[in-house]
Amino acid sequence: METVPTVDVALNPPPGERPVPDSRLLRGANTRAMVAIGVHGLYVAWLVALFAGEFIGYALPDDLVIQAADIGLSLGMLVAFLFWKWSAYRLAMQFSADPLESTPGWAVAVYFIPIANLWMPYTRVQEVREVLEDSGGALEYGRSAAPSHGFVLAWWLLWIFAPITVNLLGLGDPSGVSYAWVIGVGMTLASNLFSMALVLRMNEAAQQLAASRGAEVPAPLFG
Repeated sequence: METVPTVDVALNPPPGERPVPDSRLLRGANTRAMVAIGVHGLYVAWLVALFAGEFIGYALPDDLVIQAADIGLSLGMLVAFLFWKWSAYRLAMQFSADPLESTPGWAVAVYFIPIANLWMPYTRVQEVREVLEDSGGALEYGRSAAPSHGFVLAWWLLWIFAPITVNLLGLGDPSGVSYAWVIGVGMTLASNLFSMALVLRMNEAAQQLAASRGAEVPAPLFG
């Protein structure tokens, strides 16, 4: 009678049966994830401080200072996120036994292509998520740490609609706090928190998958 493999063997095949990523690439992706989460965290703290000051009535910096800080932090977040995205896609290429649909460079470039940037960045993130989820990276509780399909979709909808909401409603109101201002800040906060969670969970899933294949993985970002 043929022996049926156990669940552990099916979920975690012996090292060598599937591609094992380079340890330097794992460390680089881990570092970029930490930077991306940190910069997003700074922006979240900035928004919370701005909201608290406006709501409580504290004196805020001049509008020019606020705009300069907002632009600087926003650019920093974008750069940090795209550096992480490049590393994440490159890792997915090493994890997957089959060729992916794009390259790390194009996975980043699609953010700057009009029209295509409305859906292609989302499909590239989903592609990485599927590789991490389907490539046998399940460890504790028998499943991968990769976010769900719905989580990635929610992240992308916030990524797209939060800036649109801010531009339509505005983040500031000279006469005080307004519903439009609260909605704009709330959407922006939600978008950034989802981005932080996305990076954290994707990075954790990649480290899980690498460990299950016998690769040397860096220390976790948190905990």
